[in-house]
Amino acid sequence: RSLSDASGRSLSDAPGRSLSDASGPRPARSASGGAVAPKVPAGGPGGSAEAGDSKEDPITRQMIDKRTSRRNNRESFVAAIREWREEINSRKPLSHVRGGAVAASSEQRKVLVVARKRPLFPHETGRGDFDVVSTTPSTMAVHLCMMNPDLKGMFMRHHEFGVGMAFGEQSSNGQLCDEAIKPLLRNVANGGASTVFMYGQTGSGKTHTMAGIEEFAASLLLPPQPPCGTS
Repeated sequence: RSLSDASGRSLSDAPGRSLSDASGPRPARSASGGAVAPKVPAGGPGGSAEAGDSKEDPITRQMIDKRTSRRNNRESFVAAIREWREEINSRKPLSHVRGGAVAASSEQRKVLVVARKRPLFPHETGRGDFDVVSTTPSTMAVHLCMMNPDLKGMFMRHHEFGVGMAFGEQSSNGQLCDEAIKPLLRNVANGGASTVFMYGQTGSGKTHTMAGIEEFAASLLLPPQPPCGTS
């Protein structure tokens, strides 16, 4: 997509959907096609409109950071992300874009990148945060919700990353292990060596996932424990 600045020059943008242009804010479109006007922070402590400002677009002087501004406009951003997800469901898979080559199965790969999305925590939704990550079976997409310097105009960029497997927030440890870990354990059972390397920032769910993998591996590789009192 492209934007135009005040002089009419074309400005290239990363793949995504623009919610505003250089001439001023442009409301996002909801999933139903209706315009969604951004919320302008009301005047607070030290924030009052100057005399003579236009009634249609009053100028506020309240200091507000971009994160708070994004949360104030969450409805517009969420609607734009929902629209992107509806479009992506009808798009051809990345394997078609890459020339139609069929991706190698987890059994054939030497290195397999697996990405897992965790759900939002209650304290995150409680403070107004919203979901900005989308998954397909082989891609992860991050939706960057950004504000213009005036903190009124909004725009978005969608960054897609191709991976071997991707699991959404509704996936279970059992599903992940059955599809991505079982081939590694089969290799171990046949005398080989397999390695699982977990990477992610603090709070992303590494310990939760690893605990499930360890339990799954023990159930397949270790003999069952005899009942107490038996030889």
